[in-house]
Amino acid sequence: MSGRQGLPEASVGQRFLGILFAGVAVALWTWYAVANTNFLRTHPDLSSATWSTMIGVSTLLLVLLALPLAPASGGIPFGLQTLLEPRSPLLPFAVGSLILGTVVSWGGTWLWNRAFVALPVSLAGQLIVFEPITVLVYVAVADAQFPNLFEFLGASLIILGIMLGIRATRRS
Repeated sequence: MSGRQGLPEASVGQRFLGILFAGVAVALWTWYAVANTNFLRTHPDLSSATWSTMIGVSTLLLVLLALPLAPASGGIPFGLQTLLEPRSPLLPFAVGSLILGTVVSWGGTWLWNRAFVALPVSLAGQLIVFEPITVLVYVAVADAQFPNLFEFLGASLIILGIMLGIRATRRS
């Protein structure tokens, strides 16, 4: 399962960058889990819903500020005019993105914030790595095929690591 149907094979340099970016992403998620938990615990007067809303609004503002740069970087191969055309195929994309941003991202952030307050940081930080497994499931469904051996082993190792972490957390 590649999740890259129709795309050219990546070069060694591109793969190296992919691994580097994935490592940085894991480091950022780890930092976020610890920093977010510490922040929420030191600000008990701030509800998870309010904090999630603040994060979501801040993210939206950053996206809106960066949006003019996207066409120049090749990130968006169309202009706002294309989006506003009647029967534009991009309209469902924009509506879907809005739903993902408000329902999925905000709701997910709210639930994670609730979990961060209720769980030890060592456990909450481990549980956040379920995200790559979710992506693996999405790609498997989109490609209509099972993960390859390495993807399956990787997901199994992630789950094993989480189970060992839960076990270690129970002992302490």
